Order: sequence, then C-alpha cells, then structure tokens
Amino acid sequence: MYTKNNPVVLLLSLLLFNSSCSTLQDQNSLKQQLDLDFQTSQEKKEMIIEYLLNENIDFSIDFGNMSSYYLSDNFLETKMKYFCNSYIDDQKKILESTIFKLRDDGKKILVVYSKEFENIVSDYIKMYPKEIFLLIDDQDYELQIDEIFDVRSSNDRFSRIQNLDASLDLAHSPRIRQDIEKVYFIINYEIGKRIVPIFRNYSIKINFYSTTEIFHEATNIRELIDFEGITVPISQNIIEEISKNNIRNMKYELEKIILMDFFKIEKIYQNNLSKRNVELSSGVFNISRNACIARDFPLTKLNSDIFMNQI
Repeated sequence: MYTKNNPVVLLLSLLLFNSSCSTLQDQNSLKQQLDLDFQTSQEKKEMIIEYLLNENIDFSIDFGNMSSYYLSDNFLETKMKYFCNSYIDDQKKILESTIFKLRDDGKKILVVYSKEFENIVSDYIKMYPKEIFLLIDDQDYELQIDEIFDVRSSNDRFSRIQNLDASLDLAHSPRIRQDIEKVYFIINYEIGKRIVPIFRNYSIKINFYSTTEIFHEATNIRELIDFEGITVPISQNIIEEISKNNIRNMKYELEKIILMDFFKIEKIYQNNLSKRNVELSSGVFNISRNACIARDFPLTKLNSDIFMNQI
C-alpha cells in the first residue's frame, strides 16, 4: 500500500511491479478509483506507475496475474483494448482516404518509402499500381529526387541555352514535372529530416502527407521544423501540449497520451458508463460497450508557428 505524497513511492513501485499497488485516498479531495489488472513490459510498468502517481485518483494495480490482459510494449502500433485499430493504423486509414480517394484523376500520387516499410508499401503497390513508388536510398537520395522530378533534364536544357552565349547572366530555377499532386512519405525520422526539405524546396504546390512516425525519434519539438509543410493526422493541441515539457522523444510523449486515453476509457467502463463525444487526449470519441472505438483524427499541416516558439 503506497501513497502518492510519499517521495519514495515511485522507487518502491518500480521495484515491486509483480505485486499489487494501491494509493490511499487523499482526505482533502474526492478522487476516482481505478482498478487495473494486466501484464506489460518493465519499461511500460514504469511509465504507468509514473503517470498514475501524478494523477488525482486512487488506484490499485496487479501486474502479476498471468491470465490478465497483455498491454503491448508498443502502444502506437498495436491495437489496444477498446479500440478498433492501433493508433498508427487509424492514422493510415485517414491518410489513405485523403490521399488516394480525394484526388485529381489527371495527376499522380508519389509514395516515398524507406526499406523498413517495404511490406506496408507492397500492399499499396497492388492496390494503386498506376501511382509512382520511390524506394529511397539513404545514400543517393538527392539523385533519386532529382530524377523523379525530372530536375536533371531541366538543368541540362538550361546548360545548353547558357552555352550558346556565355556572356548572358541567366537565373535558373529547375522546372519540375507537373503531374504529381501529392507525396505520401512512409519513412523514418533520420531519412525524413534529410529529404523532406529537398522535396519542399522543389515544389510548394504539391501536398505532402505522413503519419506521425516520420518524427517519432525527434528529441526536441523544434526539430519538427524539418517537416514544415507536411500534413499529419494529429491535433495541433497535442503538439502544443507536448511542447510544454522537456521530452525524451516524440514517440514516448505520444505513448503517454495513448496511455492516458486508455485509463480514461477504463474508468468509464468500470463505472458501466456509455458516453457520446467523450474528450480524450487524442480526440473526441463515442464510447459504447457494444462497439470498439474508432479514432477520427484532425489533419494538421505543420508550420513554424506551431512549434518554433515552444521549448
């Protein structure tokens, strides 16, 4: 039995994960009770205990029941209890609808992906064989981007014109191909921060999209400036909330937000409540015992006004 006001709570809690933990009720305030019974990894146990100790609730946890629900180590990519899909899969569904269905039939979609996402993209190649798919090489990516936008041909034409009269002082901006309407980035942070600025510099008329995976490894909110102009399925409020803290990385902060949602829903279910328009950290949802919860994220275009004035 532990109290939240005790400074050694967190240390003791982390050492005693395989036993039940609970907090004593604060006599000065009315708190909600949360009874939890599930398994998870050591890292996530630490995150859970830290979160609950910072909340104004009484709680008890049993991590030792081997027949209980297993809370996956990867909150973002695994379908958690109560939800219809994983956090990332819900993002993909929203982007797929926006990118591939709401479109100009006369133009193409460019899907730029890195090797670790080949399995995911293979499904897109089967579904949308007429689109353009670019497996990015982390060494020769600049040449690949030049080729996909036909920049080299534009530069060669300019060189031939300039050679006609070397005395001419001509300004040149490469004329890129005009048949690409949207670019869907399915890449990791290290590649993304290098290639997104190049794409952005070539064209401001193309719409860029990605899931939050593209900046998961960013360790400072200001690092998102590399992805300015990309539209992402996340609310601006979440980005602003994350920016108030010193962060480990963006993925860890999003995991904490998903965890907060999970516990809020758990409280609703434990009290036999069904609610419409429940405001969770990641959005507003309808919660019913007879149906899983489908997320519907807003699309936010990242810009410097959102994060450059933050921590």
